[in-house]
Amino acid sequence: MLSKLYSKAEEQADALSSVLFKARQHADHIISGGHASKKSGMGENFWQFKEYSPGDRLQDIDWRQSAKTDHVFIRQKEWQKAQKNFFWSASYKGMDYKSKHAQYSKREAASILLLSLAFGMVNADEQIGLYSQSRTGRGDNAVLRLGEHFLSDKDDLKLPDTRSFVPPRGSTLIAAGDFLSDLDEIAHSLNELKSRIDNGLIIQILDPDEIELDFSGRIKFENFDHSDSELINHIPSVRTEYKVRIESHIAEIKALCIKNDWSYILHRTDADISSTLQTIKTLIELKE
Repeated sequence: MLSKLYSKAEEQADALSSVLFKARQHADHIISGGHASKKSGMGENFWQFKEYSPGDRLQDIDWRQSAKTDHVFIRQKEWQKAQKNFFWSASYKGMDYKSKHAQYSKREAASILLLSLAFGMVNADEQIGLYSQSRTGRGDNAVLRLGEHFLSDKDDLKLPDTRSFVPPRGSTLIAAGDFLSDLDEIAHSLNELKSRIDNGLIIQILDPDEIELDFSGRIKFENFDHSDSELINHIPSVRTEYKVRIESHIAEIKALCIKNDWSYILHRTDADISSTLQTIKTLIELKE
């Protein structure tokens, strides 16, 4: 029994190491920058004058402005604001699905995407944390905590829990999942979050089988918890109707994000993660 536990722990450690390595690679090549905000610091853009006090740098004194009064003023400048960015990933068993066409399971793809963004935010001196916990941090250890949670979480959540955790106002949420729940449930969840979250990014992650229904013949579909099943005698006969429904579902989720002034992106698990990250980077730059 103990040897099995050790073996499982080693597998988990190897998986985490692999995901973190891939995320770091993507972050180094794709993600950079931060969110500009009016906060005094070492930036280039002038913000405001402030009366000089002990500890301020002499080179920041604005002698022309100071000459106009009996006080000495320094020029404060804009810097990077360390925002609170919370990360969430769906954790139910359906996220472990991986078809023969996919590079990763949905859970693996979600972890790599989220951790790549987390590394990028840490590099920009942003605060990052796990949605469900108020604790945030700025270093690689904060990213490690995210990775450990994403790969081991057994909470069986399809949508963010809006009852047990209340994020601080003005936060940012980066959420990844397949978002295949009922649309009313998704709308309720996003509306609850909107009251606290200023900026949101929803990453919907789907396997190509879930988009294309690329099966043939007679197939029995089962829920991951074996609670329900459906037998389709001839897949090609339902494929067109299915694709209309899944495309409508995706469009509705995107519309909900637009309504909340959040960003949305669809990632297929047979697609290149770097390409998705580049698109996310563009979305972030357009929002700033």
